[in-house]
Amino acid sequence: MKKVIKNVTLSIVTNDITEPEERVCFDGSLIVSNNWNKAAFAESAPKRPRARNTRVFEGEMLTTVAKPDGTFQMHTKNVNPLTVADFPQRLYLDACAMVEKLTLRN
Repeated sequence: MKKVIKNVTLSIVTNDITEPEERVCFDGSLIVSNNWNKAAFAESAPKRPRARNTRVFEGEMLTTVAKPDGTFQMHTKNVNPLTVADFPQRLYLDACAMVEKLTLRN
């Protein structure tokens, strides 16, 4: 799109010309000539959605996700240990179940 506003030629280059005209938010860079009579805005390439880690284990106290590099990351759930009876044993049983599931997976 090209437009002349107050003797300045303004051009906008978007990635997709089928975008609706009511779009107001662009991400990119603005290039202005030395004498300020031309300005060009070039939209940056669209960002790919960030891939989330895949959840491979959901236990009572623990969850485990597979990261893109092939490693696993373990998270404890937000639980107050003082309110859970036999907390260490239940956490240990969850960890054992997680290890067993991951060894069967590979």
